[in-house]
Amino acid sequence: GTSERLAHTIAEDATNRGFLGTVGSLDDHVGSLPKEGGLIVVTASYNGQPPDNAAKFCQWLRDPSLPSDAFAGVQYSVFGCGNRDWAATYQAIPTLIDAQLEKHGAKKMYKRGEADARGDFDSDYRAWYSGLWSSVSTALRLPDSIAQTEVTGPRVSVTFVNKQAANPIIRSYSAVGLTVRANRELQHRECERPSE
Repeated sequence: GTSERLAHTIAEDATNRGFLGTVGSLDDHVGSLPKEGGLIVVTASYNGQPPDNAAKFCQWLRDPSLPSDAFAGVQYSVFGCGNRDWAATYQAIPTLIDAQLEKHGAKKMYKRGEADARGDFDSDYRAWYSGLWSSVSTALRLPDSIAQTEVTGPRVSVTFVNKQAANPIIRSYSAVGLTVRANRELQHRECERPSE
């Protein structure tokens, strides 16, 4: 579910920046890729094989009868999730997709990124993601403001509630009473299959 979670995060950020962001499996796009806007592919490899929802898509990309200009007009970027413990097949599918899209006429909006679950996955992702929107805005000839992130305030705020100080349980644990202002799921659980 890591790739899917990242895809949803990117789509949500795209929507916040004024794009119409949608998420779908690669197999849903066999035979047609969007030529308006940009395509950001987030995927993984499983022992060098595509995820279940990308097998038909990868088969389509490998088809020798696919015209050399099949993806002309498509602008894209690829991000791969992986684990270097599988050194022989590390990033095999993201690399394949990137190479085949380019080979068949698609234009790369931004470099291919990769994250290693054996290392600092989040840092790898953040390093790639930090330059994504400026490259997308340049490639799509959009205003620089698309690349700017809006500061919406602190992600966490704490308010001390004095009326709770009299509570003996709070006093006995030297705890501080807090008010929960929001409660939301931080992880998408649609797919439990780990990346590589």
